[in-house]
Amino acid sequence: MSTPAALRLLRGTDLLDLSFGFAGLTVEGTGGDRRLVRANAQADGWIAVTFGPQHAVEQAFSDEVPGSPATCRWAP
Repeated sequence: MSTPAALRLLRGTDLLDLSFGFAGLTVEGTGGDRRLVRANAQADGWIAVTFGPQHAVEQAFSDEVPGSPATCRWAP
């Protein structure tokens, strides 16, 4: 059994950038019969997915309507 390495997925069509991290998990099996299992059956195993940054010149759109009241107000 081995601890899985971090994995990065970058989709070229829309530049979706995901990074996968694995904590408390190991890879069991060989070849096409591999699977992720908890390293310790009594402890949790986690898969963390991180979304990469968006492109610096990507256009952003606001959901706010000009002249409408703010949806969040801070108490003084």
